[in-house]
Amino acid sequence: MTDATTLTREQREALRIFGDALEELRAEADAAIVEVARRIPVFAAILASMDERQRELELARSRELERRAIHGDDWAPYLEHLRTQGVVYAELGVELRDWYALLGAYRGVVIQGAVCADRSTAAAVLDGMGLFLDIAMSAIGESYLATKEAMIASHQRELARHIRELERSNRELDDFAFVASHDLKAPLRDILTLTQWVIEDGADALPSESRRHLALIGERITRMERLLDDLLQYSRAGRAADRHERFEVRRAVQDAASVTIPVSGFELSVSGDAPTVRTARAPLELVLRNLLGNAVKHHHRGAGRVDVRIASRGSELSIEVTDDGPGIDAEFHERVFRMFQTLRPRDEVEGSGMGLAIVKKIVEGRGGQVSLRSSPGEGTSIGFTWPTMPETDA
Repeated sequence: MTDATTLTREQREALRIFGDALEELRAEADAAIVEVARRIPVFAAILASMDERQRELELARSRELERRAIHGDDWAPYLEHLRTQGVVYAELGVELRDWYALLGAYRGVVIQGAVCADRSTAAAVLDGMGLFLDIAMSAIGESYLATKEAMIASHQRELARHIRELERSNRELDDFAFVASHDLKAPLRDILTLTQWVIEDGADALPSESRRHLALIGERITRMERLLDDLLQYSRAGRAADRHERFEVRRAVQDAASVTIPVSGFELSVSGDAPTVRTARAPLELVLRNLLGNAVKHHHRGAGRVDVRIASRGSELSIEVTDDGPGIDAEFHERVFRMFQTLRPRDEVEGSGMGLAIVKKIVEGRGGQVSLRSSPGEGTSIGFTWPTMPETDA
């Protein structure tokens, strides 16, 4: 890097010759730079934001500072002007390659002009241009890089602050969800107990209609408790840092089926690959339990078939759960993944309508995707992808 304060007499003379040549080529150089700038989005936006008079005033100021530096050896104001440019470029997100494109246009005009001069003058012009660009680009570059580093450091601090805030917010959300669930369930249990006492105390004295109403209260309380459990589960879905385990996927499917598919009435079939993987088992089994339970719960008959197909594709699992139930019309395919959505009345199907919403949140939180294929009368297939960890010897 050339220091503008320690230039030799020969360097100053080369800069003067370059400055004289540049004055003759100024209009041509400016036109070439503007032409290239209009093809670079960030510079095109700057040009578009300025009217003609504003551009001319800015160019005139820059030219005057440049002349004073080259011909009057008064570099400080010009270098400060360039440093300000470097800051602005950094804040606007100008890339270094964009600078070089502008420099290429500038250098091309000067070199072409030097070719037309005699050999000694041409050499001085090129030497002077090299010195000038070295000084100018060093000033812009230093302030540009310093600003970029400051911006990155600021962003990192801000990101760290946001992460801390997010972690604190998540902890508070977990605490709130747990306490709210517990505090809301306590009076529900009291109501259920009181309802059972009324039934027991009334014995045969209660009219059949009153018994039915009390039984409905019990059912609604049970449904409310399930809804609170599902809300708590949904609030935590996709956020827990679960431990990765090595296990057989088919075994995980069978474990999930053991608590969701009735012993009689429904047949389970597991086909496809039989991989052993390393991943978070707990959330994967939760997804499987929700999908298997959904297939049974929303079946239109008391018996049926559920097929689970497994495919292992490198660092990703693909699992599809298919039932032979009533199917879902295409207009409801998106709706079923929303919270509190069921396609049948709540009195026909016990559930909170959150099973598939939980599935979607967990799977997408792990970086996977959920898909649905279904039509009325032809059953439903819900598939999902699930990233896995590479196998190790450890």
